[in-house]
Amino acid sequence: MFEFQLAYAQSSQKILLTSGTDEKSTQDPHLKSRFTLKRDLDFLLELHLKEEKRNSEFYADQNFKVNTFSVIPGFVYRVHKNLRLQLNTSYRNISEESVSDQQSHFYDGELSIAAFLLKKLSLRAQIYYLHARYSGIKGSLAEYSILQGFGDGDNFSWNFQTDYKISSILQLQFSYNGRKAADTDPLHTLRMQLQANF
Repeated sequence: MFEFQLAYAQSSQKILLTSGTDEKSTQDPHLKSRFTLKRDLDFLLELHLKEEKRNSEFYADQNFKVNTFSVIPGFVYRVHKNLRLQLNTSYRNISEESVSDQQSHFYDGELSIAAFLLKKLSLRAQIYYLHARYSGIKGSLAEYSILQGFGDGDNFSWNFQTDYKISSILQLQFSYNGRKAADTDPLHTLRMQLQANF
């Protein structure tokens, strides 16, 4: 069994400020596919050709145009009806036209686990690794947009989330997120939330 999705996503925003206009736009034609290799094993593949632009009349040093080519293969293994494992990896080649078409390369891997217990409790965990070789302008808005807050080099993030259904209207959620960007100290975040759905 197999499935293909061909899509084109576009978004744009233009803000009129006293200092001039500020424009942002994104275009992302992409292909998603899923192949069932066995009853409990799927192979996933995504291809993206993304373009991001920003143009500010007053803050010209924040202007950029970034083109990204991404290949994202992955596997989903259903160990049990209540337990799922997913492994993804990706390669991204990014060029910035504002930096004489310099190339940046990114390799990442992600392992996630989802378990559903007793119809009331769900557990999710994820580990993410990113190796970035960024060749653009350091400290620029384009760098922050491309690296998504990570640094040039080896980066890690991890998270754990649990949801417990107390009753038909109450749900308790607890989450922990960790993040270690290259050459920085780890950042830890804990959240707890009680939801009431009427």
